[in-house]
Amino acid sequence: MKIRMIAPLGMSPPVITEGILYLERSKQIDVSDVVLLATQNQDVEASVDLIKTCLNVNRPNCMVSVRRLNFEDIKSSEDNAEFMKAISREIKEAWVEGYKEVHLNVAGGRKDMCISASIVGSFLNVNSVFHIISPDVKTANMELERMREKINKLHKSEDKISYYKENREDFDRLMFPDVRTWYGVEIPILPYPRGLLRLCKKILSKDIIRYEELKGERLENDFLESLQKLGYADVTKKEIRVSALGRMVGSIIPQV
Repeated sequence: MKIRMIAPLGMSPPVITEGILYLERSKQIDVSDVVLLATQNQDVEASVDLIKTCLNVNRPNCMVSVRRLNFEDIKSSEDNAEFMKAISREIKEAWVEGYKEVHLNVAGGRKDMCISASIVGSFLNVNSVFHIISPDVKTANMELERMREKINKLHKSEDKISYYKENREDFDRLMFPDVRTWYGVEIPILPYPRGLLRLCKKILSKDIIRYEELKGERLENDFLESLQKLGYADVTKKEIRVSALGRMVGSIIPQV
């Protein structure tokens, strides 16, 4: 059974392996592959190499692939929109390829990534969205910084597997910490009706849409009021004038 875990990645690689352990322990499932969404950052690249090498050594049946984002950090609404589109593509690709389950691990990356990934996950009916929490953040960060030099050396090594194995005790202690030092938190999501997503996509993909174009659609007053309150559109008696913000949101909503 093919099961995919999708995860944005920051500079804390242990949250990826902890996420795999969390799914194994809490849901009794074996993750068959991991997709990492990585920004253009040298430390993030080093984290990618550590994760790939660690899983190659410890979970050889778990494949790892990387989708690189076109920015170093999310610094604008446009960057965040691109990130949400990337998450959407990976989820849709998994369903098309016949994966039985898709889980989102949102512990890596910044808080905006966590929030945005959770929203996209609810759009596309993933099996779960979860976060990894380390109550003793100070100790976890100290351990990570203690290993930073070795992580960078592994990143530069021509034989990463050999270097990992030479330092396996240290790397495994970092990547597979005592399960009593962290825990997983399920983030509740609600499935979005496909009809509502299609309607939002139809409206927010245009500059102006007249009501004649929406014949047969259920246009409830609270829905139209929400478009106005959120700043997505100016709703008049004859038409809906979509704002730049609304069009950006429309570009994020997946085709369903």
